[in-house]
Amino acid sequence: MTRVTMKLFRESHIDLFECSEKYRGQARDAAKWMDALGQEGQCGTHMIDGRILFIGSWFMVAPGVAEVCLLPSIYVPQYRKSFYAEVKWWITNLLSRDDVKRIQSWGEETLKSDRWLKSLGFEREGLLYCYGPAGENVSIWGRVKQCKP
Repeated sequence: MTRVTMKLFRESHIDLFECSEKYRGQARDAAKWMDALGQEGQCGTHMIDGRILFIGSWFMVAPGVAEVCLLPSIYVPQYRKSFYAEVKWWITNLLSRDDVKRIQSWGEETLKSDRWLKSLGFEREGLLYCYGPAGENVSIWGRVKQCKP
């Protein structure tokens, strides 16, 4: 398996990011915000063979609750195993932080998305109406370190 490396995200990475048209607008719109997260160590550009595999970010939405976002490149199908291993490592590493008890994300309502998030240990928690970038409904997913009553 080819090794994935990570660099802190910088706005200039967007010019090198090859993704589907579906994610192009999201990436451009969020570039400045992701650059600020990158300066805090909360957004990374994950590279493989000199190409951007994905851009991943996280941010705290409430005490102990981190939301994760992932923008995949067109190279994901070519490096499927490396992509999965890197995302799994990234999620596990984030959840191991003392200040994080829960990770959440949202995704399209598709069988592929459902399988992907389940394989990473997330559970589907519900539906967010009109929440997606184009006003579409999306599923909310969560992964909890450990619930303590």
